Amino acid sequence: MKNTTSSPGIPRDLPEAAHCLHCGEELGLSNTVYSNGYYFCCTGCSSVYELLNTLGLQNFYKIKEEQNIGKTGRPIYAEAKEEYGYLDQDNFINQYTSPETPLTMNFYIEGIHCGACLWLIEKIPDYSPHIESVSLNMSSNVAIVNFRNKKKFSSFPQIIKRFGYKAHPIKIDEEAQELKQKENRKSLIRISVAAVCAGNIMLLSAAIYSGAEGIFAEKFALLNFVLTLPVVTY
Repeated sequence: MKNTTSSPGIPRDLPEAAHCLHCGEELGLSNTVYSNGYYFCCTGCSSVYELLNTLGLQNFYKIKEEQNIGKTGRPIYAEAKEEYGYLDQDNFINQYTSPETPLTMNFYIEGIHCGACLWLIEKIPDYSPHIESVSLNMSSNVAIVNFRNKKKFSSFPQIIKRFGYKAHPIKIDEEAQELKQKENRKSLIRISVAAVCAGNIMLLSAAIYSGAEGIFAEKFALLNFVLTLPVVTY
């Protein structure tokens, strides 16, 4: 058992190899939230879990389990002050919809990880009075959303924001490809930083095990600790 802090709502004992119920991140001493008998890595995951249960969408977790999906990633929240009212303005609507399909708008969805995410987003019409249908392409992260009302385009990004995703209205496939590449670059940077740090950790560890003593051993151990932080958190 791992010992956690004794803050209210957090048990003192955390099971070994415990993971966040929502996103699958491994839990530790500093990133544990205990809510309704379950462990989460952050309040965002805890809030999304409660929201899914309120809406009757608990099958999200069943699908994750059936597909043997470990991590789905933490929620990606838009800026707190970000509003989507501009999506319902005539000038914007004319640019992002076509005369043939005036109630259809395409969105690039940031934060999609698995089939459970696909299922969750395509279930939105079941409880949203403004959305007729959602078709999400997992390979491009583009959702084709058909609305019931012309002035309710803002309802879709507002809904998925509550689930921890972020929607970008797009005009054409090139925009979707550009956003996809931008998101991939972020992931590549994270992987590169983690790989560089891990390589240096191995070199420093080899020096310690080879017989480094005294102040050198202490400094190498300290550097190892510092380099471990981005590997674990970034």
